[in-house]
Amino acid sequence: MRQIIAHLWQSHRPAVLLFLAALAVMVFFALRFLWAVFYWSNPLHLHQPPAPWMTPRYVAHSWQLPPEQVAKALQIPPGLPARPTLQDIAKARDLPIDVLLAQLQATLQTLQGGAEN
Repeated sequence: MRQIIAHLWQSHRPAVLLFLAALAVMVFFALRFLWAVFYWSNPLHLHQPPAPWMTPRYVAHSWQLPPEQVAKALQIPPGLPARPTLQDIAKARDLPIDVLLAQLQATLQTLQGGAEN
């Protein structure tokens, strides 16, 4: 086995390096996928009450709703970073965070109730 590896390294070094790079990328995405599966399959992460640190995408995952519905409910103003937190959205909309969280919680309850029917 050592001889085969030594031969490949000596005569096909670029191919071996590309293979190792592809293997590293595959392992990275496989671990990322497994992390997401285990994280979102935990019941503690489902239907979490909105918190200032959450992003609209996180809320959508937690409530198992399309991200577009959550974004529409939040009325995200333009000019925010790519993944704004609920705190960022409240500041941009000039709303107290508690008001935004209460509105979002009520909307999520309504959307979730409509999705179950």
